[in-house]
Amino acid sequence: PHEAGEIFSQITHLSLEEVEKNHILTVLQKALGNKSEAARLLGISRPTLREKLKQYGLLIETED
Repeated sequence: PHEAGEIFSQITHLSLEEVEKNHILTVLQKALGNKSEAARLLGISRPTLREKLKQYGLLIETED
């Protein structure tokens, strides 16, 4: 088992954007790729999720 300090030191190098991107990807996996469900779980609108996916290079333009 990791000590809390070890875990904290492993994640402190991540930027807020990286943390957000990873969280969005995790929630999308949990929602089985369903963007409406992922947006609901994240507490944001679907258009906001789409913009964030675009911002992080995770949205294929033909997707929606």
